[in-house]
Amino acid sequence: MESSIQHTAAADALAQQTKLLKRIYRASVLRTIACLLILVLAAGSAFSIVPRFNALLTQLNVVADSLAQADIAYMTQSVTNLAVTGAEGIEQALEQVSGAVDTLNRLDIEALNQSIADLHDIVEPLAKLFRK
Repeated sequence: MESSIQHTAAADALAQQTKLLKRIYRASVLRTIACLLILVLAAGSAFSIVPRFNALLTQLNVVADSLAQADIAYMTQSVTNLAVTGAEGIEQALEQVSGAVDTLNRLDIEALNQSIADLHDIVEPLAKLFRK
């Protein structure tokens, strides 16, 4: 009887090991499938991203070539010359405005008004003469 109990215990242990090995096998199959799916997704993403990255690099090269061809020193000098010319123009305009204001300030308004009144007094009798 002891042999039959040992045989049953050994059979139960063997059945549990078989069951456990089947679980381990299923888990490894699932892991393999998951890894393959991840690999397929990564490869698909790489095939999608690489052309875009290549186009970006091409555009960056075009911009770099354009910047290399640009004469920064000449452009800076041109902007400086433009600023100097603009400042000189503003100075000339201010000088002219200042001259005009000085001329207006030098006018003797009282004498001008008196001259206009005198002219009126002279022209009025002549106007009356020619109206009749």
